[in-house]
Amino acid sequence: MSFPFSRFSPPRRVLFVLLFLGLALLLVGGGLLGVSDLLANYAMTVPSIAYPRWTPAEAEAKYETWSVTASDGVHLKGWWVPITEGKVTPPTVLIVHGLGARKEHMSRYITLAHEAGYPVLAIDLRSHGESDAGPTTLGYREPLDVLAWLGKLQEEGEFRVILWGTSLGAVTSLRGAAEAQKEKFPIQMAGVISDAPFDTLLHTLANHAKLLFQIPSFPLVPLTEWQIRRRFGFEPKEVDATEAARGIEAPILILAAGLDARMPLPQVRAIYDAAAGPKEFYLIPGEIHEIRRFAPEFREKVTAFLARCSAPEAEPLPIRTAGTAASLPPLR
Repeated sequence: MSFPFSRFSPPRRVLFVLLFLGLALLLVGGGLLGVSDLLANYAMTVPSIAYPRWTPAEAEAKYETWSVTASDGVHLKGWWVPITEGKVTPPTVLIVHGLGARKEHMSRYITLAHEAGYPVLAIDLRSHGESDAGPTTLGYREPLDVLAWLGKLQEEGEFRVILWGTSLGAVTSLRGAAEAQKEKFPIQMAGVISDAPFDTLLHTLANHAKLLFQIPSFPLVPLTEWQIRRRFGFEPKEVDATEAARGIEAPILILAAGLDARMPLPQVRAIYDAAAGPKEFYLIPGEIHEIRRFAPEFREKVTAFLARCSAPEAEPLPIRTAGTAASLPPLR
C-alpha cells in the first residue's frame, strides 16, 4: 500500500520527505553514537583474567614487593628480584605485562631473565594487579608508570635498564623509553624488547573492531576516537609506537608471532621499519598473540639480545631480521 502523497501539495511533499530523512538520520546517528560509546567503554575496560598464585619464591628466587607513585598520583606495585652481587652489575630487566594481565602472568619471563643473571623488576601497570584500579588508557598514560619505576631504580642504585614488554606492555615500553630519553633520565636505557606491539592505537582499534565485532572501521572508529577523547581525556592518535621507535637510540628487538591476528605482522613491522637506531626483528613461527612457548630459539634470541645490551662497551646491534625472515610478506 503506497502512501497517498497526492493529498499533499508538492512543497509539502518535499517537506515531509525531508522530515522523514532527518528523523532517519537522527535515529541512525543516535545508534552510532550509542555503539561508539559502548566500544569506547569496552576498549578502556581492563578485562578480568584469572591469574596464577605464583611468586618468584617458587623459582627459588628472593624478592621484595616495591611500591612507587606515578607523577599523576597513581600508586603502583612491582616485584624486585635481585641477583647476587658481582664485580659488574648487569642491567635490570623491567618486565611489563599486557592488557588484562599482571606480574604473576610473567613468571616465565621473570625466570628466564633471572636465571640468565639479570636483576628483574616485574610491575603491575596501572589498573592491573595490585596497582590502583581504574580504566586503562591503552598506552597513553601507562608510560608514566615506566618513568616512575625508572626513578625508583635510580634511587636504589641501579643505573642501566632493559625494558621487556608484551602487547600493551610492548607499546608502553617503547613509549616509556622514548619519553625517558626525551626527559634525559640519568638511568641508561640499555635496550628494549617489544613483543607483539601495535603500531598506533587507531590502527588497533580498527583491527579489533573488525576482528571481534565484524564491524567496519568507518564511521565507528572515528566516533569511538571522539568518545575516548570526550570521556577519558586523551587523544588516541598520540598513542603511536612507530613515532616512539623513531626516537629511541637504544637497541630494539621487535618480536612478532606468525599467527597473531590481533597484532598482525604489517603493524608490528611498521614499528621495526620506523626504528632509526640499532634494531633486530624476529618472527616467532607458529604462535599466536602473547602465548609464548619459550621454545629454544625464542630463548636464544632473547638471551643473546640481553647479553649484547649488557656489555659495558656494547657494540652496535646489527640491523637485521631473524627467524623465518624469508617468509615475511611485503607491507601493504
